[in-house]
Amino acid sequence: MKNMYIRHFIFVFVSIFAVQHASADWQVWTVTQTKRVLRSDPAGSTISVNLSAARNEWESFQILIRSDEDIKGINVVPGDLKGPRGAILPAGDTRLYRQHQLEITVGTHRNNEFVPDWYPDPLIPFRHPLTRKRLGNARFKAVPFDLPAGQTHGFWVDIYVPSNTRAGEYHGTYLVKARGGKAVEIPVSLTV
Repeated sequence: MKNMYIRHFIFVFVSIFAVQHASADWQVWTVTQTKRVLRSDPAGSTISVNLSAARNEWESFQILIRSDEDIKGINVVPGDLKGPRGAILPAGDTRLYRQHQLEITVGTHRNNEFVPDWYPDPLIPFRHPLTRKRLGNARFKAVPFDLPAGQTHGFWVDIYVPSNTRAGEYHGTYLVKARGGKAVEIPVSLTV
């Protein structure tokens, strides 16, 4: 009986250590400014999102990811934003994109502070922007995304506030998840 307790204790201890180690190499943060975060940029520290938008306006933020090890099968799952008196900004109306990166080695004549690097520029949609259907056999897929070790990559999120949205505070959670059970919740607040 004593052996069983010792084995159980060791199993629990090893499981806790493994979970902590798995999350140690997984860095997820957010940026609400419109700025390019380069592949070589280090991880940030802000995990929550606080936005403000008027009715009939789009508001955006970025979810960025970096890891010391390869991470397979990354996906972003938006949640509903719930507001006053039962009002909801549905997750299904959110537009999600993966930021594809291009290697830029020569700057323009207008850019005196150019640094050669991989720049996020094209946005690959999770769904067709007009029909909202999943994309078929596209050359590049938004998700699932395999994150290479030692690189920063990101996702762009557009939230639309319809013209009939009730004014007030809206709150929800976005989930960044990957194969193997890794997941990070991102609290999102939007003031209308």
